[in-house]
Amino acid sequence: MRERHRIPAGLQELENGCGVVAAWMALRTSRKRVAWRRLAKLCRHGKATGTFAISVAVALKRCGLPVVFCTDPDPDQQRKEIVDYRAAKRLGIPIRPAMELRDLKQSLREKTVIVLFNAQNGDGHFSPVLSIENATISFAYSNEPFLSLRVFRSRWRAPGVCRQAIIAG
Repeated sequence: MRERHRIPAGLQELENGCGVVAAWMALRTSRKRVAWRRLAKLCRHGKATGTFAISVAVALKRCGLPVVFCTDPDPDQQRKEIVDYRAAKRLGIPIRPAMELRDLKQSLREKTVIVLFNAQNGDGHFSPVLSIENATISFAYSNEPFLSLRVFRSRWRAPGVCRQAIIAG
C-alpha cells in the first residue's frame, strides 16, 4: 500500500464511498483490477449508509484476495451485516477477535490493512493504513492523513465502531 493510486473520478464522487475506495485500493495494491461500479455492488454500498466492514471483506474475497476479518463483538448488527457474516462463513473468511495496534503494525509488513474508525466529524471512515510509527498512524485515504495513536485508539473504539480491521492480500 506504499504507492499512491489514481482513484477514478466516479469513485471519488461516490457518496459515503470510503469503504469502496479502500477496497479498490487494496485490490490495486494486489494488482487486481475490478471496475469500481462492480466493486460498489459487491460491497453492497448504499448512498445513505455506505458499506459495512464485513461487506468490504466479503467483496475482497469475492474478487480473489485472501482476507481475514477482525472485530470486537457487534451487539447491533444490521440486516446487511447479518447476511454478509453468513456469506463470510460460506466463503471461508476467518473472523477473529479485534487486533491490538502492535498486531496491525505486524500485519502491515506483508498485507494491506483496512481499518474503520470515526473521522473527526464522527462519521465512520474506512482507510488502508500506510504505517504505524513514532506514536502516529498514517492513512492512504483520509482527510486526516496522520493521527496520534491516542486519538486513533479513541476513534477506533468509539461506539458502533467495534475495532474492525480487514487484513487482505
